[in-house]
Amino acid sequence: MAGAMMEVESMNASGSFINNVLHAWVSFAMRVAGPREHPGAMRGSSGAAAILPGAATNAARPWWAKAGSRATKCRRVLFVCTGNYYRSRFAEAVFNHHAELRKMEWRAFSRGLATNLVRGKLSCHTRCALARRGIKRRHTAAGRAQLKEADLAAADRVILMDRSEHLEMLSENFPAWVRRVFCWNMPDVRVAEPDKVIAGMEREVLALLDSLER
Repeated sequence: MAGAMMEVESMNASGSFINNVLHAWVSFAMRVAGPREHPGAMRGSSGAAAILPGAATNAARPWWAKAGSRATKCRRVLFVCTGNYYRSRFAEAVFNHHAELRKMEWRAFSRGLATNLVRGKLSCHTRCALARRGIKRRHTAAGRAQLKEADLAAADRVILMDRSEHLEMLSENFPAWVRRVFCWNMPDVRVAEPDKVIAGMEREVLALLDSLER
C-alpha cells in the first residue's frame, strides 16, 4: 500500500511540473505575439473592434508619431492658421526640418480653424518656399486638417499664426484655450506679400527653436 501511495505522489509531482512548464511556455508565447482582439470585443456602429488596453493604437496617432518612431517621445508644437494650407504648414515643415537637424526632442504639427475655406492640399507659396530652402515635404502632413480640442490638448505649445485673424476664431470655437496660446503676426496672402510673410515666419520659427534649446 505504501509503495502504491508513493507511486501516486510521484505521478502527481510529475504532472504538476509538466503543467508549470506548459503554463510558462504559453505565457511566453502570448507576450511575444502581442495583444489580440478579444473574441467578445464590442464593436461600434462602423463595425470596428474596440481597442483593448495595451493594444496598438498607431492608426489614431498623428503622422509624425507612429509607434517605434523617435518622435513618439518628443514634445509638440501646434501651429494654427485659417485653412491649414499656407502659413501653418510652412511653419510646421521649417520647424521639423531644423529640429531634426539639431536632434531636438521637439516636433511640430499643424491645423486649421476653417479648412472649408480653401481647396487643395498645400499652397503653391509654401511648396515653392520649402523647395528653395531644400526642405522636404515629409516635414509637413500630407493634407489639411481641421483643428479639434484634442489637438490643443495634445500640444505642449500652441501658436496662432496671426493674432488679429485667429484669436477671435479660436475664441468662438474653443473659448477655454484663448489664454493658453501664443500669437504671432503673420497675415494672410490677401493682406501681405507672401515672400515677406514667409521670411518673417522663418525668423520666428528659428527663434522659437533657439528658445526651446536653452
